[in-house]
Amino acid sequence: NTKYSASTEVPELIYYGDVDGSGKMNLVEAKFDRGLNCLLPRRGLSCSSLAMPKLLQKVNTYEGWASSTLDQIYEKARLESALKLEATTLESAVLLNDGEGHFTVQPLPVLAQISPAFGIALTDFDGDGYSDAVLAQNFFSPQQETGPYDGGLGLLLKGGPGKGDSLEPVWPGESGIVVPGDAKSLAVTDFGSDGRPDLFFGMNNAAPVILINESEEGGAPLVIALDGKPGNPTAIGAKVTVAVPGLPEQTAEIAAGSGYLTQSTPELFFGWGRNPEIVSATVKVRWPDGSELKQEIKRGEDPVHRFSME
Repeated sequence: NTKYSASTEVPELIYYGDVDGSGKMNLVEAKFDRGLNCLLPRRGLSCSSLAMPKLLQKVNTYEGWASSTLDQIYEKARLESALKLEATTLESAVLLNDGEGHFTVQPLPVLAQISPAFGIALTDFDGDGYSDAVLAQNFFSPQQETGPYDGGLGLLLKGGPGKGDSLEPVWPGESGIVVPGDAKSLAVTDFGSDGRPDLFFGMNNAAPVILINESEEGGAPLVIALDGKPGNPTAIGAKVTVAVPGLPEQTAEIAAGSGYLTQSTPELFFGWGRNPEIVSATVKVRWPDGSELKQEIKRGEDPVHRFSME
């Protein structure tokens, strides 16, 4: 949902180098015009000349800029010697790993494309045993001639049985996730101490937004907490797999950093699913040093199950 449009046939281009002969490294955005069969500058005269004043020696009117091709503004040799990068898709997407080192790109639903997303949280938010995702959307500080991307409210994307690897969007009015500002970072933590993951949105030029998880439809929460060794007390790098009968295995890792300038709490959130008769599950932990632990847990009043590295 921007002025940019990219495809394999007509990619968006960017050059990085001394394109104006000033001795300084600059960025130049370009687009391909099929009708004219040439490259045109993506940015306008005012912002380009502010960054590279020498351009005014070649083109000093808006009419002249609008009628010039890229290599009429910048020397062809300098463009050819600059680093050139191409973008062939601008969709927000997930990369699905088949377990053998091959990734498949799967674009997210249309609601996720309304506005850029910086903060991302991936965990089981309703305890049904399937991973969900939440996006922190919007971007209020693009280049001056573009204007803010402010069409997003944040978005919940639900996983679940029958969806395969897809994530289904949940409208803000139903999910309760309504964050209309310049949301950037997104952390997950349990503010309510009830085992359900809550959300902490970091906002540009505004107070943070905290959303408390009140979901009751999915299932009972299941939380895994790990105690590491001195130097790594929260066991960063550990991988946890939870096997609940009747559900696909759920796997998550403890990471140092969880998105845009964000650190979520080290607890991992899973779910028992919707069947109240399921009272046991198997937990496998691969610790940061490569050692492994496998243990059965029982469902109880306390959703948190803690393991310590030996």
